[in-house]
Amino acid sequence: MITKEENDLLTLTGADTPGGEFMRRYWQPIALASELPEPGSIVPVRLLGEDLALFRDGHGDLGLLWRWCSHRRTDLTQGWAEDEGLRCPLHGWIYDRQGNCLDQPMEPPDQKFCEEIHHPAFPVVERGGLIFGYLGPGEAPVFPEYEFMAVTDESRAMTKYWQECNYLQALEGNVDPSQMALLSEMVRDGGAPGPQTQTQLQLDAEETGFGVRLVSVVGADANERDLAVRNFVMPSLCLVPAFGFDGGVAHWHVPVDDTHHWRFVIAFRRNGAISEEEARRNGVQETEQYRVATSREEMATSYIAWATMLAESQGPIHDRTRESLGDSDEGILAVRSVIWGGIQDVAEGADPLHVLRDPDEANVRAVAPAERKVSANDDWHAVVDGVLNRT
Repeated sequence: MITKEENDLLTLTGADTPGGEFMRRYWQPIALASELPEPGSIVPVRLLGEDLALFRDGHGDLGLLWRWCSHRRTDLTQGWAEDEGLRCPLHGWIYDRQGNCLDQPMEPPDQKFCEEIHHPAFPVVERGGLIFGYLGPGEAPVFPEYEFMAVTDESRAMTKYWQECNYLQALEGNVDPSQMALLSEMVRDGGAPGPQTQTQLQLDAEETGFGVRLVSVVGADANERDLAVRNFVMPSLCLVPAFGFDGGVAHWHVPVDDTHHWRFVIAFRRNGAISEEEARRNGVQETEQYRVATSREEMATSYIAWATMLAESQGPIHDRTRESLGDSDEGILAVRSVIWGGIQDVAEGADPLHVLRDPDEANVRAVAPAERKVSANDDWHAVVDGVLNRT
């Protein structure tokens, strides 16, 4: 059981909160690249309680600005993306990708008022079909290149989902072996999971340089159990094994504000193209306006609908002061521990875990999920070592 103050540290991510200061030290996905298909595209973005304008200028280069014009706080997403930058629809002020004000049509040019204005602007990059932003102080850290970013477009499928709850409770579902066993049964049998029978569970949660590696062995049959390697990567990324092929699924839980978040889901295959059905079985499916229906009918066939229902059923912010945790919650406790540690690091003026400063550390493709069949007589620690050495 934790206190309300500890739960607030873990879940509140707005400006001037300890959790928000921690989250701002990392690159965060803010949009699918497909949402800005061509030069001149503009989309509003809300991240960590901040309202932003994401755009491609006339040359196709990305920019990320504070959403409200520095002049009279007009919404810049209603303006125009031009070759030089983003132009406000009210008085025509235009800002480049660095936040410099380049033009003020209604102001006397000899006063050089433009030079006094610097609009808030943030670093932005595009990788592997996603667009990432950095809202933190100082120089942005080295961008981490994960495994799913290295595969071909044909081997990767992705989408995002609007989630009406705090980011952490949905994230914790990805490292909960009991929940993952339920969802595995659902995918395998093609329907909503039923009541669970007694089964064997072995669990090992290891803190690492990127977060937590969670190894679980689950199954009632001593001759054939499921070994899975899952990873929690700071600050809010989970990498889990794929269903049905050699690959994985990235679940990136990005706070919009304290009671809403985006779940970006990226399924990837290591040895060939990923089919539409394989993508759907692994949580990537087209939905209207990126929203998930959690009706009984939808949950009976949709893994992502079931996972969304589980997270949202805990309320806008899960009250962890009323929990009763058991041995199977070791992974969840480990994840909370490293997040707490990261928040403390920032409060003390240090970089938290997995903030990369050395370009030689950028390749983090070995942070890979995997699964194997093992028996009760197998040394599953040796199996895990073999998996990690391969990746």
